[in-house]
Amino acid sequence: MDSKEFYGIVKAEGLDKYNIGDSEESRGMANVIGVAEDSNGWVVFETDERAQYHVISKHSSEGECLEALLEELRDKKRVEDIMKKLKKMRGGRSREHAGTQQ
Repeated sequence: MDSKEFYGIVKAEGLDKYNIGDSEESRGMANVIGVAEDSNGWVVFETDERAQYHVISKHSSEGECLEALLEELRDKKRVEDIMKKLKKMRGGRSREHAGTQQ
């Protein structure tokens, strides 16, 4: 997979809402998930709200790394979708429960 294909998939699947980093500078930015080349190959990384850098996985090629990043982004989206559904379910129960207590 090359970067053009990667970004096409990201856009098509609605994953472009995430801060995706693909440069050396993005390692020092807060709340970024991305890929970078280091002395040992390619890494998928994430930074937290304080711009602390964390390696998620290591790969021998950029293509493998982009595929792994794509899976990470899909996982993030799945978790967000599940959390939204749970929040909706809880909201409905809270209103129902509130209506029964008078």
